[in-house]
Amino acid sequence: MVIRPIRVIRVQNIIRVPNITMKYQDKTQKIINAFYKVYNTLGYGFLEKVYQNALLIELRKMRFECVANYPVKVYYED
Repeated sequence: MVIRPIRVIRVQNIIRVPNITMKYQDKTQKIINAFYKVYNTLGYGFLEKVYQNALLIELRKMRFECVANYPVKVYYED
């Protein structure tokens, strides 16, 4: 199996991945753009929780239904 790097084009803070068709391409594009908006606004150096909260706000502004830290049941050794 040959793995080739994906060429990413950045145009005015919009990330586009050419020649790839994804099932949820529009939603994926919006989520990636939300990430870059948060990162470009905040920069680096904050705790993960700060970025998580900012991304949650940005995704909700884009009308995504999001829940932070949704509980997941884990069954382990009885």
